[in-house]
Amino acid sequence: MKKIIVVLFAAVLLCSCKDNKAEVAAEGFLTSYLAMDYEGAAVYCDSLVANHLRRSTNGWQALDTTLATSKECVRRLWTKML
Repeated sequence: MKKIIVVLFAAVLLCSCKDNKAEVAAEGFLTSYLAMDYEGAAVYCDSLVANHLRRSTNGWQALDTTLATSKECVRRLWTKML
Protein backbone atom coordinates (compact mmCIF):
# COMPACT_ATOMS: atom_id res chain seq x y z
CA MET A 1 0.00 0.00 0.00
CA LYS A 2 2.86 2.36 0.85
CA LYS A 3 4.45 1.68 -2.53
CA ILE A 4 1.25 2.61 -4.36
CA ILE A 5 0.94 5.86 -2.44
CA VAL A 6 4.59 6.74 -3.09
CA VAL A 7 4.22 5.97 -6.79
CA LEU A 8 1.00 7.98 -6.90
CA PHE A 9 2.57 11.07 -5.35
CA ALA A 10 5.72 10.74 -7.44
CA ALA A 11 3.63 10.43 -10.57
CA VAL A 12 1.56 13.47 -9.67
CA LEU A 13 4.70 15.48 -9.01
CA LEU A 14 6.31 14.39 -12.27
CA CYS A 15 3.20 14.77 -14.40
CA SER A 16 3.58 16.67 -17.59
CA CYS A 17 1.14 19.54 -17.67
CA LYS A 18 -1.31 19.67 -20.55
CA ASP A 19 -2.27 23.22 -21.51
CA ASN A 20 0.20 24.40 -18.84
CA LYS A 21 -2.33 23.71 -16.11
CA ALA A 22 -1.06 21.47 -13.35
CA GLU A 23 -4.56 21.08 -11.91
CA VAL A 24 -5.92 19.65 -15.17
CA ALA A 25 -3.05 17.16 -15.43
CA ALA A 26 -3.28 16.13 -11.77
CA GLU A 27 -7.06 15.73 -11.92
CA GLY A 28 -6.88 13.73 -15.15
CA PHE A 29 -4.14 11.52 -13.75
CA LEU A 30 -5.94 10.86 -10.47
CA THR A 31 -9.27 10.23 -12.16
CA SER A 32 -7.71 7.64 -14.49
CA TYR A 33 -5.47 6.12 -11.83
CA LEU A 34 -8.22 5.69 -9.26
CA ALA A 35 -10.50 4.20 -11.93
CA MET A 36 -7.68 1.67 -12.56
CA ASP A 37 -7.20 3.05 -16.08
CA TYR A 38 -3.42 3.02 -15.87
CA GLU A 39 -2.90 3.50 -19.59
CA GLY A 40 -5.07 6.62 -19.39
CA ALA A 41 -3.14 7.83 -16.33
CA ALA A 42 0.16 7.34 -18.15
CA VAL A 43 -0.91 9.92 -20.74
CA TYR A 44 -0.56 12.63 -18.10
CA CYS A 45 2.96 11.59 -17.07
CA ASP A 46 6.39 12.19 -18.51
CA SER A 47 7.94 9.21 -20.30
CA LEU A 48 9.94 8.00 -17.30
CA VAL A 49 6.94 7.83 -14.96
CA ALA A 50 4.65 6.51 -17.70
CA ASN A 51 7.05 3.63 -18.38
CA HIS A 52 7.33 2.88 -14.67
CA LEU A 53 3.54 2.90 -14.32
CA ARG A 54 3.16 0.54 -17.29
CA ARG A 55 5.85 -1.83 -16.00
CA SER A 56 4.43 -1.92 -12.49
CA THR A 57 0.92 -2.79 -13.70
CA ASN A 58 1.93 -5.04 -16.60
CA GLY A 59 1.50 -8.32 -14.72
CA TRP A 60 -1.89 -7.51 -13.25
CA GLN A 61 -3.82 -8.97 -16.17
CA ALA A 62 -2.10 -12.31 -15.63
CA LEU A 63 -2.89 -12.05 -11.92
CA ASP A 64 -6.58 -11.49 -12.70
CA THR A 65 -6.57 -14.64 -14.85
CA THR A 66 -4.87 -16.61 -12.08
CA LEU A 67 -7.37 -15.39 -9.49
CA ALA A 68 -10.31 -16.24 -11.74
CA THR A 69 -8.90 -19.75 -12.23
CA SER A 70 -8.36 -20.14 -8.49
CA LYS A 71 -11.91 -19.00 -7.73
CA GLU A 72 -13.25 -21.54 -10.22
CA CYS A 73 -11.20 -24.32 -8.59
CA VAL A 74 -12.51 -23.39 -5.15
CA ARG A 75 -16.08 -23.28 -6.47
CA ARG A 76 -15.70 -26.76 -7.96
CA LEU A 77 -14.17 -28.09 -4.76
CA TRP A 78 -17.06 -26.72 -2.68
CA THR A 79 -19.57 -28.14 -5.14
CA LYS A 80 -18.01 -31.61 -4.79
CA MET A 81 -17.90 -31.36 -1.01
CA LEU A 82 -21.56 -30.44 -0.74
